[in-house]
Formats: sequence, C-alpha cells, structure tokens
Amino acid sequence: MRNSITSEHGILWTRDDLMNLGRLQVVGHTRKQEITYQNWNNVVYIDTSVYTSNKLSAIIVEEGKIIAQHSVPTNHKDLD
Repeated sequence: MRNSITSEHGILWTRDDLMNLGRLQVVGHTRKQEITYQNWNNVVYIDTSVYTSNKLSAIIVEEGKIIAQHSVPTNHKDLD
C-alpha cells in the first residue's frame, strides 16, 4: 500500500521513505546530519537536529525547485 496516500506509508505520519506525489515535499521531524534530497521521490529532509547540537538548516524553494540551502551550527547558548 505504499502507493496510497491513506496508508501508514503515505505522507503524514510515516518515518519510512515517502511516496512520490509529483511535487517537492519538504520534511521536518525526521533527523538527518545534512539536508538530504531524494530524487526518486522528490523529498528533501531539512531537520538537521539543531536540538541535539548539530545545526539549524533551511531551504529556499521557488516554483517547486530548491534554489538555495543554508545551515548554521547550533549555538549552545540557545539550548539553555
């Protein structure tokens, strides 16, 4: 059932690979060390675990395309 939006592997609650919806999907709450783009399903993961002292990351999207990405290391003063 990976090809069904309503399955547990759809788009809302899964931690598995997401299905390709034909448009860019931007995902948080699935931690990665780096911003990670998967071409086969057009998914970009932007949660780079700032809270666990890695870094804060963001992307800029225009017309469904990633045009820039930015990351800054965690400032430990922000975690207090």
